[in-house]
Amino acid sequence: MNPYEILNVNKFSSKDDIKKRYHKLSLEHHPDRGGDSNIFKKVTESYQWLLKNHISKTSGNSKEFFRDVYKSMRKSVPTHLIRIDIPLEDAIVGFDKKIKISLDVPCPECISITRRACNTCGGSGMLTEDKEEVLSFSKVAQQNEIVTFKDFHKGITLLVKIHVVSDKGFKIRSKHIESSEEISIFKTLAGGDVEIDTAYGKFKITLPMGKIASFTYLLKGKGLCGGNHLVNFKVFPPKQLTKQQVELLNRLYEDER
Repeated sequence: MNPYEILNVNKFSSKDDIKKRYHKLSLEHHPDRGGDSNIFKKVTESYQWLLKNHISKTSGNSKEFFRDVYKSMRKSVPTHLIRIDIPLEDAIVGFDKKIKISLDVPCPECISITRRACNTCGGSGMLTEDKEEVLSFSKVAQQNEIVTFKDFHKGITLLVKIHVVSDKGFKIRSKHIESSEEISIFKTLAGGDVEIDTAYGKFKITLPMGKIASFTYLLKGKGLCGGNHLVNFKVFPPKQLTKQQVELLNRLYEDER
C-alpha cells in the first residue's frame, strides 16, 4: 500500500494539502454516506501514516530534492509537432521519410533552479540538439492525420502531421478525394466509357446517357483508406457548331418529334 498514491499526493505536497485531500476522500468514501468501507479504511490509514512520516521535500535544499525536481522535468518534456508534405501516391501505400529537426532537451548537467552554476546550457536549463532519423509510415488514413512517435529522442514525443498533396490537382478532404473533369455535352448525351485519372492509376467508368448539366460520379474505395473519389464533371456546350453538326442536330430533332 502506497499512502501517497491512495491520497493522490506526492513528496512535495504540504501537510495542509494532505489534510485537505484526506477530508475530501474520507467524505466521499465514508460508509455512512454510502461509500466503500475498505477504501475508507485505506484512506484513513494512509493519512495517519503520512501524519507521522511525511516530510515535504520543499522544506530543504537536499540533493534528493534536486534530483526529484529534475526527474519531474524530464517527465514533463513537451511534445514536438512537425508537418510533412507527402505525395498522394505515397500516402495510399505507406512510405519512409527522413526527419531532421532541432529539439530542446533538458540540460544533463543541471536543472533551471541551479542555472547560475551551470556553464553547459548558459543558464537556460535546456540544450538544443539536432536529430535525424528515417521514420516509417503506414497508409495515411485521412488528410492532416497526426502520427505519434513516443520517446523519439530523450523522452520527447514526436507528433507528425501528414499533409497529402497531389500534382494532378486532386483535392483531399478527410479520407475522400475530389477531382474535376470537363466533358462535352455530346459525350454526356450519348453516354459510354471515359477514362479518369485516380490515385491508383487510370480507371474506366461508364457514363449514363442523357446528361446535360454538370454532375458528380462516385468511385467507391478510390480515396484514402477506404474513402471515395468524387469526380465532378463539368458539362460544356460546343463553342461553335459546324454545318454538319447543325444538320445532324436538326435530323435528331426531327426524329425525336
